Amino acid sequence: MPGRLPEFTRSAIIPKWLEGKSRNQIAIECNVSQGAVSGTIDDWKKSVGVSLAEQLRDLLLAVGRSGISVVECAQGYRTFRMLSNLHVDEDKAGPFLGETVNRCIGIGISPEDIASHLQDLASFADDTRKLGIDMQEAGDFKDNDRAVSKKVRSLSQIASYLEKTKEEIGKSLLKKKQLQNECDLLQTNKSSITRETADMLKKRDITAEKLDWYLGMRTELLVSGRSEKDFELVLKAINFSRKKGFNLLAIAAEFSEYGRLKSSVHTFNVQLSILEKKFREVEERIAIGEQMIESKSQLQRNMVQLESMGFGLKQLRRLLSVIKEINEANGFSETDGYAVKIFLDQVERYYDSLLGFEKRAGELKAETNNLQIQYLGQVNIMSAIPYVGSALVYLLNKGLQVDQILKLAKLSQTHPDIIQPFIRSEGEQEKHDDFPKSTSSTHFSFSPPSSSSSFSAPPTQPHSPSSFQSQPQKTAGSTLQKSASIPPVIEPKSTVTTTNPSVDKVGFSDKESDVQPFAQIMPEKQPPPMKVQYDFPRIEADVSIHSDENPQPLEMRRKENNKEMYKVNSNSLTRTATIHGKQVSIPNSILLGI
Repeated sequence: MPGRLPEFTRSAIIPKWLEGKSRNQIAIECNVSQGAVSGTIDDWKKSVGVSLAEQLRDLLLAVGRSGISVVECAQGYRTFRMLSNLHVDEDKAGPFLGETVNRCIGIGISPEDIASHLQDLASFADDTRKLGIDMQEAGDFKDNDRAVSKKVRSLSQIASYLEKTKEEIGKSLLKKKQLQNECDLLQTNKSSITRETADMLKKRDITAEKLDWYLGMRTELLVSGRSEKDFELVLKAINFSRKKGFNLLAIAAEFSEYGRLKSSVHTFNVQLSILEKKFREVEERIAIGEQMIESKSQLQRNMVQLESMGFGLKQLRRLLSVIKEINEANGFSETDGYAVKIFLDQVERYYDSLLGFEKRAGELKAETNNLQIQYLGQVNIMSAIPYVGSALVYLLNKGLQVDQILKLAKLSQTHPDIIQPFIRSEGEQEKHDDFPKSTSSTHFSFSPPSSSSSFSAPPTQPHSPSSFQSQPQKTAGSTLQKSASIPPVIEPKSTVTTTNPSVDKVGFSDKESDVQPFAQIMPEKQPPPMKVQYDFPRIEADVSIHSDENPQPLEMRRKENNKEMYKVNSNSLTRTATIHGKQVSIPNSILLGI
């Protein structure tokens, strides 16, 4: 039984069959048998229904023959359904739409304009509902089940309504003009009446003023114990003043001014007391402000002084934070003032001792460096001693310390039976690889100043081994003065050679076991002056090397690129050490520990 076709092949067979292709053509295009094609189509018909499958095939064939796509077919179907729902005859709908479009194009109206005008017409119809125009049902779609139920106003009714409204507006304007004339006449009458009323009020005020004056005079006379008859005396006094030339109004004005001035003086006294009180308050505020300004000025001066001393606000805050962290770390939970007080007490108590300890530490460090240099010189001197020197250097290079070597020597003295099996005869020792002959090479421990050095010297001629001697000679009066932070390191696997014409070769192999006694000879003739340059990346030192024969010292100058230049005089013997593949020039005084 043949296997089931893949899904993508089955998916390709169904669309081809729906397009109306024959089974043979589908089998050729899909590269399968006709039976497989028939079986696939039958299975699909059973899954969707035979009638539905045939209808789909007929639909696709009809659409293909019409030359339209499925989307266009669906759009046409929706349009047909829409016309059917509106009960529009499709035979009449086409000419109607065509004529409408042609007319709109002829008068220059676009579809957007049509929609806009229809919307305006509908809104106008809604607005005219309040005008009282009779409504008329639209009867053009009486046979339509979905007839428009909105009431549309008749344009003729709107025109008649506008004409009627125009006439009413004219009548209203005429009536308004008549009323305006009447208003102007009434306004004129009002003005005249207002003037007459003002005159009458003025006269009334004068009369009332005179009456008040009379009543006031009468009241004053009665209050003062006078009778109404005394008024005649007052009148006589007034007449007498006039005859004598006195101005009663001036007299009354003076008395009135006196009363006003008296009241003003009282008011001014009250205001003066208030102003004096405010003045005292202002003086108090000024005094307080001056005190605050003085305090702020003093605080500013202190801050500037602290800033110049390096204790700015930022540094003080940082110091306070450190103090608090240290106190909290040590279990103190007191306030900040207590923490600062403790800190200042500790500084006052121990800072002097701390400076003394640092000074003493510097002195001890310098002394340690000097002792280390002397120690290195002594080791170099011992390395020149036959047998013993090479043995000591060998033990040191093996990692033994000085105290361990001394303990080993003491052990050999107290217990010779333990050391005896390890002692060989002189012949066996010469044959042993760990101690070669002492006249050929030596193992020298040297701590290189840097990983890179440069050396420049006049060329020299090699000499024969006959000029090499086994005992070193110390230059008389040579001294070494050095104060530096040079780490004391004794490194194995170093090779020391000489460029001196009087010495042929002093060196050793890279093997740790190949240890030779140190041998070095001072030259009969001193070499010309040489320049040696060292590179000390992390060393700060002052070095002075000189001899009695030539008191001119060796100089070291610090450069920005961390390089020091040494000028070696003619009395200094120079050696070259090969350390880790780097050539380093070494003065003889350093080699011999002078």
